Amino acid sequence: FYPDAADYSYDHICFTESGEPVKAWINKGRDAQSYRWRPDRIMPFVKRNMKLIKPNLKPIHYFIDVFTSIPCFDYYDKQGNFHSMLETRKCWGESFRWIQNYLGGAITTSEAGHDQLIGYLDGADCQHLTLSAQGGSFVNRVGCNKWQRVPWFDAVLHDKFSLHGVGYPSRYKLTEFDDHADPLQSDDYISAEILEGHAMMIDRAGFGQAAVRKYWLVQDFIRSIALDKIKDVEFAEDDIHRQIVTWQGGAKVYVNRGKTDWRVAGKTLPPYGYFAVNGRIESSIERIDRQIVEQSRTALTRYCSARGFALDDRLFLQPRINRLKYLGDRRFELLIDWDVIKPTAKNLAVFCHFADSTQSGREDIVFQGDLSHATPTSQWQNMVTIGNDRVIHIPPQCPPGRYDILIGLWDPATGRRYKLIGDDTGGLRYELGTLTIQADDGQITGVSCQKAPPAKRPVSRRNIGEAPVDFGHAVTSGAFRCQSKADSVIITPLPDIEPFAIRLRTAEMTQRPAIKVRSIWAVDASGNRTRNVPFSSKTDTVEFETRKDEFGYEIRFFN
Repeated sequence: FYPDAADYSYDHICFTESGEPVKAWINKGRDAQSYRWRPDRIMPFVKRNMKLIKPNLKPIHYFIDVFTSIPCFDYYDKQGNFHSMLETRKCWGESFRWIQNYLGGAITTSEAGHDQLIGYLDGADCQHLTLSAQGGSFVNRVGCNKWQRVPWFDAVLHDKFSLHGVGYPSRYKLTEFDDHADPLQSDDYISAEILEGHAMMIDRAGFGQAAVRKYWLVQDFIRSIALDKIKDVEFAEDDIHRQIVTWQGGAKVYVNRGKTDWRVAGKTLPPYGYFAVNGRIESSIERIDRQIVEQSRTALTRYCSARGFALDDRLFLQPRINRLKYLGDRRFELLIDWDVIKPTAKNLAVFCHFADSTQSGREDIVFQGDLSHATPTSQWQNMVTIGNDRVIHIPPQCPPGRYDILIGLWDPATGRRYKLIGDDTGGLRYELGTLTIQADDGQITGVSCQKAPPAKRPVSRRNIGEAPVDFGHAVTSGAFRCQSKADSVIITPLPDIEPFAIRLRTAEMTQRPAIKVRSIWAVDASGNRTRNVPFSSKTDTVEFETRKDEFGYEIRFFN
């Protein structure tokens, strides 16, 4: 409750036993301090807000931020009267239940939920933090030999209180075994969600391809255990990093969060791989023919991805400083080595910023360097060194001091910057080190640099070579979903990926004896036919290629 808010009063604020008002959130951006609202005084304000919200918005789900991020607490009022945490729970809970009833049975959820409000709230998001002896932002400071996430909350409360995800992207720390730029889409994150049976999390940045991919891979299994209870959790061979979760309804989940592959249940699970099965529903991140792949299936649908494309727009290049040489007269030469795992699909330009670390965004750029290279980035191979034919000038207005050296790749035609291997410092700029400009009596006498420690290159979990993978029902380097119907199969590629080839085994797909393909049509999102697709067919297989601008394909068979 902020002091400048309408109807603010110390009568509505919690106090300590010694008579001090209890501080709550501080908004540093506005330098505004709030105070903790008395739980027994919140209901009139809740009702006022809901009566403003309901007529026009008509929500069917209402999220109450922060409340379940802290425990129910004891407090004193302005007059010094004591109120117990049981009263806090009752007042908060009745407010949330009133919201649900007033909105006609809307779902009510909150943040980082705890068990005190089960029965009032329907669910919350989960915040699974990292353990570290050093501590840090959103890290639990605990020194231990080894640790691992386990389904401790869900083992008791899964069917009573629904949690989604395992943490906001900024709060979930990825490890060296996952190179995905988006934590919510990483194998690390998904395997933790599967381990606990949580509703899958997606955020605004994931709308589109990322949301579709996660939905196809996991949603059928997660939906099947939504109201189930955990029967048993086992550490396989007493290894806390290899867990087997058995559900009362018969579902079984194998999750490998260790450092080496685990061969189990007929699957090879890489680090952060899993296999989840519930009757005819299956979902897995596994290793097939040395490639980490993903697939899922139900009675009538199958999804498979050979990961022969980037799940995000990261480029497989990593820059680092080779050397710096001062040439005198405010000029220097900076050589940058690029470790090229895979060339860029199109030609991009290099930008290099020398930035003031006390500022932020565009305001931090003190000057820039031209590091364009004769060989286009689409033709880079292995190791490429740039800058040996370029001179960088220090502008007259630039004072001596220390400056961050930041580099990146961008498309001059669109202004778009691209993700690289390494640590993004913000704005898709990657720190190479620190530039120091020395001066004497206003004259620059030298320039030197201190190289940043090289970012550890994670072992890629992508099929960079785009090798076709045999999934049994299909061989492909791409990603798509199959839906079987009475006389046809619908193929839907994962949105916004490059074209790829598909070889389907028709008997495997249709669960019928060998059957010959009559036609393949490209279809739009409404199922309307747009193009007759050429294909090659044998007794039990059919092959064709997708196009990037086509939504899906209808494969029809002879009777």
